[in-house]
Amino acid sequence: MSLFLSCGEASGDRYAAAFLTALRSRRPDLACWGMVGSRTQAAGAEAFRSSGELELIGLTEVLPALPRLWRLRARLVEEIRRRRPEAVVVVDSPDFHLPLVKSLRREGYDGPVIHIAPPTVWAWRRGRSKTLRDCHVLCLPLFDFENRLFLELGVRSRWKGHPLLETCRHWNSGVKENPLSGVPVVALLPGSRAGEIRELMPVLREVADDLAERGWCPVFSVAPGLSEEGRERLSALSGGHSLHEGPAAELLARCRVAVASSGTVTVEALLLDRFTVVGYRLSFLTWLVGRRLCPLAHYAMPNILAGEEIYPELIQSRWSSRAVLKALMAYEEDETYRLELHRKMARARERELGEEGAFDFWAETVLEVLRR
Repeated sequence: MSLFLSCGEASGDRYAAAFLTALRSRRPDLACWGMVGSRTQAAGAEAFRSSGELELIGLTEVLPALPRLWRLRARLVEEIRRRRPEAVVVVDSPDFHLPLVKSLRREGYDGPVIHIAPPTVWAWRRGRSKTLRDCHVLCLPLFDFENRLFLELGVRSRWKGHPLLETCRHWNSGVKENPLSGVPVVALLPGSRAGEIRELMPVLREVADDLAERGWCPVFSVAPGLSEEGRERLSALSGGHSLHEGPAAELLARCRVAVASSGTVTVEALLLDRFTVVGYRLSFLTWLVGRRLCPLAHYAMPNILAGEEIYPELIQSRWSSRAVLKALMAYEEDETYRLELHRKMARARERELGEEGAFDFWAETVLEVLRR
């Protein structure tokens, strides 16, 4: 049995690795190859190309890279046609993977196609659901509201629960010390992409310096899978403050509060019951286009699940050390506010997250599709 697997960005590599591990526990003879990251390679996949080639953010990075991405897509289509895998599984990065799937179908590939962490059609570009329907893609989304919407739109979709439930339960159960006692640790998580680190680190460094003077212990998270160049840049910008090189959830489980880029890590923070200030900065052009195409009230997933801003969102010009520190001190100094936030966080965790076992569910689903 041969499987083509393609993932984008750090979270995609993490999900792909855990999915592949679950799949190979059932089918040890599985031959898996594709565009993968270091974690998925460690799980047994052959890296035909690196998923790091998709780690771009915003129009200013994507537009110059388009010719390279088109060539990459053509090369993958050619190789899939040559090797004829029994199934194609793509994870995250829909702006690359949906055109890839369309090209495969045009070139005659008629095997099953599964999209893990499919496009957020609930947020913008709902027309992508037509591509999913026309290309007969089976979606395995992360949240229940996504699954319900896909089904309403006529897209094949299955869901059990969010994959981070298992990871965060592990870290919650493994923490011995009380994160609210002793020297308070603040987790600073600038993300895994070069653009995020470049935009967020100057403010995070100022926040770290200020908190250190107040007696806090600031710790920067070095995202697993970050390139060597990215690690060196983050280390240089950290100003000598502590670095954490393990999973972000491990650091979150041991911190009092966090400051993070908008992304998967905010869901981990919610599952671990850690108050988080969320920051994001894009180029002006990317931000302007995004605001017109995706006019959401909230951008951090915990806030979307809660239906209100429980995690302060400091986007674009609002992203400053002063604003971050103000949000952190409000949480630290106002007990009534703090307790109410945790009640709202608990309610948000109860919505749309389902039950544990997502990776096993994905593996069983793929095997079921292949048995047909």
